[in-house]
Amino acid sequence: MRTFPSLLIHLLPSLTFALTPISLPVRALNDGFQKTKFKVESGGEESRKRPAPNLSDEQVKEFDEFLRSRGQHVDPAERERLLERVRGILWALDIAYKEPIPPAAWERLLRESRESFSASAPASSARDWEHSIDEMLQGLVSKVGDPHSYYLNRERAAEAMVESRGISYGLGVYTEKGGRGLKLRMVLPDSPAEKAGLRIGDEILSVDKHALEGLEFSVMRNFLYKPVGEPMTLRLLRAGSELRVVVARGELRTPNPHSRMAAPGIGYVHFGEFGDKEDEKVFAAIDALKAAGARKLILDVRSNPGGYVHIARSIASEFLEADQRIDIFKKRGVVNETAAADGPGRYLGMPLAILVNEDSASASELLSAALQDHRRATIVGARTYGKGTYQSPHQTVLENKDISDDSEESLPYYPDGTMLMLSEGTWHTPNGRWVQGRYDPTLGRNAPGSGGVRPDAVVELSAAQKDAVETGLLLQLYGRGTNFPDPTLERALQVLQRR
Repeated sequence: MRTFPSLLIHLLPSLTFALTPISLPVRALNDGFQKTKFKVESGGEESRKRPAPNLSDEQVKEFDEFLRSRGQHVDPAERERLLERVRGILWALDIAYKEPIPPAAWERLLRESRESFSASAPASSARDWEHSIDEMLQGLVSKVGDPHSYYLNRERAAEAMVESRGISYGLGVYTEKGGRGLKLRMVLPDSPAEKAGLRIGDEILSVDKHALEGLEFSVMRNFLYKPVGEPMTLRLLRAGSELRVVVARGELRTPNPHSRMAAPGIGYVHFGEFGDKEDEKVFAAIDALKAAGARKLILDVRSNPGGYVHIARSIASEFLEADQRIDIFKKRGVVNETAAADGPGRYLGMPLAILVNEDSASASELLSAALQDHRRATIVGARTYGKGTYQSPHQTVLENKDISDDSEESLPYYPDGTMLMLSEGTWHTPNGRWVQGRYDPTLGRNAPGSGGVRPDAVVELSAAQKDAVETGLLLQLYGRGTNFPDPTLERALQVLQRR
């Protein structure tokens, strides 16, 4: 298994549109742009030790033989290729997961996987057998109990690689668990969902012939991940009546940051994710606001689910003094790396407020907590989501058995197209705080108030106000207006006007 070097902290579980950049090697900034001002120090010798395996060779061999006995109808070479895929995923999960998986837990995972594989319909072809293997791996990884670790088959892994270049696919909906299925909290402008007529408040009762009632949130969401362009029929509940809508996942437009003068001398920048080069866009927006007379600043990361670690670090560094710490990353309790500002930030003297809400997650929390710890920003709004883990993708690689001894061009290993997104560790604030909340599978998200960054200035909103503000923020990002009541922004203006 090969791990790409940079890290990703993202994925608020209630987002079912594909706006998740997979963390690939960090691209260089444009030549004309100021160098990113942060430095990273690796942990000590202890952090470089390879963890001892908990999964035994005997367990792997027994599982291997079980699967081989169920694939006698498959071409031997193809069967061995798929078995090697399974072994690779098992070993990566055992060695790289954020915490050790005890031998007894492995025994349970493998037993349940054998049972589910045996209960599935017999595969009639090699393609069907691969599909069964992939479904079994998806189930096995999901049973680890971490909502941010998951297995991607070849189709979804290829899609994720495209998304890492800034192209996103999905239906374009935010969902939450409803009474009988998935309730739509939001529908993205210009998305396949909006074009098909889906509306906020609709509840998806079934996807094709799969009824959603009674299923866990993560299982329900998975039914929406069909290949791009493949139609799916949704049975909806709308205002007490049922209807059917046909829709397919497609490309989603990723909006640029929205910026404006929120009040005389106070600039406002709202951005929806920490995507590739998002720091450059945010800096360009701030510089334009400064040129227009802004002396103070509001950064809005409400409902921002996160993204690339290096983007959050880059933005934080421009508000800090030289050598001030940004974060601490740990793996299995040992410090793996730390980041700090590499020189004084260009916005060091600018009074700052950061707007957050219950859906500000991951990189949004890293940025907010870092600047809060150094008393560099006033955090305004509601307690954040509470995601204190980071993920890295592991691309499955197989041994190239066709390589000849005298070949100079063939590589000894090759990617088989699948991928494991794995929570590898935890991140902590400069003062050592861990923001992780408690995941509630019945809600499909963290339990409210169980973690997160606590605001310095709390703004309490009613359910109706939250919905109105969330919709207004989304439309604002997509250029569909900025005129909506926003008590949190008003509070931030009050805070900054006193500074």
